[in-house]
Order: sequence, then C-alpha cells, then structure tokens
Amino acid sequence: DSPSSEPKSATRKSSKEHFYFTSNDGSLHFYRVEDDKVFADTKKPKIFSYNQVCALAWKNDFLVNGDNVGNINYWEISKQRSRTIATHRGLIRKILFSPENNLILVHFAEGDFGVWDLDQGTKIGHSPSNIKAVCVDWATGNHPVIATNAGSIIIWDVSLSASNSSIIFNSLVEPITSPAFLPNN
Repeated sequence: DSPSSEPKSATRKSSKEHFYFTSNDGSLHFYRVEDDKVFADTKKPKIFSYNQVCALAWKNDFLVNGDNVGNINYWEISKQRSRTIATHRGLIRKILFSPENNLILVHFAEGDFGVWDLDQGTKIGHSPSNIKAVCVDWATGNHPVIATNAGSIIIWDVSLSASNSSIIFNSLVEPITSPAFLPNN
C-alpha cells in the first residue's frame, strides 16, 4: 500500500431528476428519481383536455401541452389555473419556451409554426403560408430559428414578420438568373 492510495470506500454521487407525463384521461403525473429509486410526487386530475397530448413543455410556473386537434393548453402552477388556446391548425408536433420570457414557439405537423405569449394569452405571430418548417428552436434574444423543407435556416424576429432572408417574401415568376452564367458568344 502506498501512502497516497485513496480509501477503499467509494464516494457515490447522488443524482436527482424530475419528470412528468399525462395519461389518457388528461391527468398530469409528476415523478422524482433519486439515485436508483422512483417516487410518485403528485397527480393532478384532469388538468388538460381529453384530446391526445402530442407535445409538452415546462418552464417556471407554466406547464403547456399541445394536442392532436391544435389546442394549446397551459396550466399556471402557482395559481392552479388552466387555460386553452384553440389554434385550429391540427396536430401540434413541438412546443418550446423562449429562453428569456413566457413566449412559446409552436410547431404544427403540417409545417406551420407560431409564437404565443402565455402571460397575455395571445398570438404574437404566425408563419407565412409559403414557409414550411421541419424543425424549430429558439436562438438567444428571443429569435425563432426555423429549418425549412426547402433546406434553409431562417432566423425570425419574435413576431415572425421579419427574418434574415428577404427573398422568402417575394413571389418570383421567373427563375433567378445571373449574367455570369450566360454563354459567351
């Protein structure tokens, strides 16, 4: 044995994680995992609608779900109050909170996307009809970032009215050409 050898007792790091899910009846279940044990924390009955939940997001005091008919259901935990926003856009694929406040970016199955303010319960902006998203996320400064089905990545302002690409709003009758590619005669 060398004098610098460590004691034989292993030091074990403790791990703790929280997770939640909804059941078919709209109940919300919270669980806690500590080390190798799972504990049922809370069950809140029928918080959300009876529609199929397709997306969940949680930040601070808000728990939000999106369902298969396009409803955004959100629950303010401290106030024990739930609200519903009917979008009439169909299945919600993904919901993401903005990094800086209680705005959510919602991605629909058909490729549409929009931004809602949960503090006010209002829509801030919706995608143009000619842009279809395959993936959505937030950049710093509350800027939605959209990967489109055309293969481009577009960074928007929070109202979805201005972006880093102005060509997406133009309707081109003829293809874009460049004199550099014309044949020399």
